[in-house]
Amino acid sequence: MCSDPERARQWFEEAAAKGHPGAELALGLIYAEGFGVEQDHAKAALWIHRSASHGNKWAQSNLASLYWQGKGVRQDRTLAFQWGLKAARTGVPEAQETVAWCFKEGIGTAKNPSEAAHWMKKAADAGRPSAQATLGVFYQVGFGVKADPRKALACFQKAADQGYPRGQYNLALCYYYGSGTEKDMSLAFKFLKGAAEGGHRLSFELLAYMYRQGLGTSQDFAQARFWYGKAADLGNPNAAVELAGLYARGQGGPIDLRESYRLNCQAALTGFPLAMANVGNALYTGFGVDRNPAEALYWLRLAAEAQEMGAVNDLGDAYETGQGVEPDINRAVALYQISARTGHPSGAVSLGYLYMEGKGVAKDWAMAAQCFEYASVREDPRAMRLLGKMVLNGWGGPANLPEAYMWFRLAEQRHDQEATVLLNDLLPQMTAEQVAAGELAARTWKER
Repeated sequence: MCSDPERARQWFEEAAAKGHPGAELALGLIYAEGFGVEQDHAKAALWIHRSASHGNKWAQSNLASLYWQGKGVRQDRTLAFQWGLKAARTGVPEAQETVAWCFKEGIGTAKNPSEAAHWMKKAADAGRPSAQATLGVFYQVGFGVKADPRKALACFQKAADQGYPRGQYNLALCYYYGSGTEKDMSLAFKFLKGAAEGGHRLSFELLAYMYRQGLGTSQDFAQARFWYGKAADLGNPNAAVELAGLYARGQGGPIDLRESYRLNCQAALTGFPLAMANVGNALYTGFGVDRNPAEALYWLRLAAEAQEMGAVNDLGDAYETGQGVEPDINRAVALYQISARTGHPSGAVSLGYLYMEGKGVAKDWAMAAQCFEYASVREDPRAMRLLGKMVLNGWGGPANLPEAYMWFRLAEQRHDQEATVLLNDLLPQMTAEQVAAGELAARTWKER
């Protein structure tokens, strides 16, 4: 196109008036973009329609897009499909992909998985990365084609090689889960990072998790904060809760309990059960906010109704202690039992305490030990510390210093500070042989 927009328009108008399809399309695009003229979508659609009617495949593809969007014409997905199919049959990759989506979703035509796969493959073979990524999903799930994880991987790789974020994301998932290939966390991280940096929103949370856990890369809590933050800003409640945890623990930056509370509130307002439980717990304990047991109970009840077992346990504690509610030990026991039965370690620990003290239930050292062992298998350091105290003091059985050492050591390894104090108090009472036995028991505990 020449450097003089007005002169260019005149040339195209003269040629278009003589029925030249290419000029008609060019004139339509001039009006669509407002190149040297006032933007006019209706005029653009008129000239593009003329070009398409004269057989110009690129105009047919453009006209399909106009009908799809309702730009300059009345939105009509059936006409969009029909014009798109004309262009697709003449080999326009963009139209082939559009037609594939129409067949996939049943838009403008009946759903037809095999036709969707047929046209998506043509667009993919023409090198369109978006079509390659979608075709990969078709091969993953067996939509219109026979499921084939290796073919899916190959499609994602082609899209990723072109720097297409969705292709990079899907390829990362293949390496992360070992779909169509061996698991490879380094490659999963590489492609996931590329996808996230390319703006693929679903990549943000998983990339943050990989940084947090040190999967495929060095552990980096600051980067975990950054990517969880981007996901949370998009309204992802789980990312907001995870970010709140990093602020609460001071990982990747200074501890900020108020920001942790704010993030949990942000997620709780979406109805996310764990966030509602965290807000209730914060209000109940004064963790990052002024204590308010009555408001805490509101959030804990909402979370408990959503089957969040941590909240069920916290409600049990409220009824046990009478914080914000009339004390009711029987209801506390029932709530702890519900929490414990669903596998929540806090419920088992709370129930174990009651059996130790004979509060609301008959005192029973064996039941207390059973509750703590149940929670210990679920990596609860408090339960480990309490088992250590039981065997150290001979509660419910003979005292056993090496076993007490084992439980205190396991709890200390899980950052229980009280266990460290107990372990230091215990060491002077033990022989070197007993310490060695305790260390061996701690190392092999999971094998027992």
